[in-house]
Amino acid sequence: MTFWRCALLLVVVACGGSGTAITASEPKPVVGEPVAAPPAAVKPVAVAIVMEGWEMWIGNDQLVDEAAPDSFQGALKPLKDAFARVSWSSLPAGSRATVVTYTDHASVRHPMAPIAKLSAAALGEQKDYFGVIDRDLVGGVTLGLDELAKVTDARRVLIVIGDGDDTMPEAAKAALATLAKRAQAENVEVLSIVYEAPLSSPGNVIGALDPNAVVVNSIDAIVDQMSWSFVRLAQPPAVAATGPTPFALALLFNGAEVWTGNDDLVPANDPSRYIGALKSIRAAFERAPMTGFAAGSKAMVITYDSKARTRVPLMPIEGLDAGAIGVQKDYYGTFGIELVGGVRFAFTELAKVQAGRRVLIILGDGGDTNNEAARIQLRALAKQAAELHIEVYALVYKGQLSDETTVVTELDPKAATAATGEQLTADLVALFRVLHKR
Repeated sequence: MTFWRCALLLVVVACGGSGTAITASEPKPVVGEPVAAPPAAVKPVAVAIVMEGWEMWIGNDQLVDEAAPDSFQGALKPLKDAFARVSWSSLPAGSRATVVTYTDHASVRHPMAPIAKLSAAALGEQKDYFGVIDRDLVGGVTLGLDELAKVTDARRVLIVIGDGDDTMPEAAKAALATLAKRAQAENVEVLSIVYEAPLSSPGNVIGALDPNAVVVNSIDAIVDQMSWSFVRLAQPPAVAATGPTPFALALLFNGAEVWTGNDDLVPANDPSRYIGALKSIRAAFERAPMTGFAAGSKAMVITYDSKARTRVPLMPIEGLDAGAIGVQKDYYGTFGIELVGGVRFAFTELAKVQAGRRVLIILGDGGDTNNEAARIQLRALAKQAAELHIEVYALVYKGQLSDETTVVTELDPKAATAATGEQLTADLVALFRVLHKR
């Protein structure tokens, strides 16, 4: 019992002494509520961004005639666009960052300074890298670790961005493996983002430093990788708890009119009338209310059509019911199946939640606007799900206009396909039971 509790109870005798009678009872944990120690304070973060400076990777289209065969847009412009969109302020107060570039040698481009001073300008312009033909990845990583070693009062993170290769690949593999051991010994967390240029080698050596290096091919993916990492770093360290573990659930489903249905709104003889899946989803929540989960569990509803959006923000999981799903008129006039965009959005929202478990349920026809590109992106997102500790469950229901192609299985190989609306309801109810058991 604390001194302040003694004072508040106006106990005259020494607190905790023998023979002391306390009439006010100690607060007790709610049944089913995890018991945990107070969360640890969030430490500031020191970030070293190590960026490749090879001209063909950076790009030269602002300096060379676009019609020339050796003109390449490169990665610098997309990377600067990504920097402008990343929420650097999400990192804890007192966080700092430095930018290191590697060409034929490594150099500090932006000295370690408060994170608020870091901007896209720190990356420079194409002209700063024009004519560079070498890339000393090993030197860049070494200098990045050296800069982080100067910081002793913060979590340390090394972010390596490039095509993952080195001018001397064979020697680099051994050197990077040694640097990986150094990073581990110095408690440096490593995030590697591989963005391949048109002339990049088909293989890369970054895996010797970071076996979980992520290959990206868009600005959105770069933003996602950095944002997810920063959200994670902004959270206090997890504290072990006893009792049932609360979890965060994101329900993501296709909100396009043709998939959700419009039969309540369109005449029966209209050829554009579709039964859809929305009523089947609502039926699952009516049959299996979201009760009985660990205290503190939360849920949100996200939809995707031509873009992803939050329909219901994070709330106690008991509030997730048929009303939260909405009715057909809420989705009337919407179109599109940007599945990948929906998954990315859901990952970003789940990453913000500090919970013992994170769960994503995906409901849709299993396809995307661009299925071929989606396959590659969903494979990468599957790796990210593991790193973000997100459990993914997908249920597929083919609507009247759905393509037969299913790509969501790249994210959840065990995705079940429901042949009817009734089966979709039953599958969703069964999934809720699985979540209860786990």
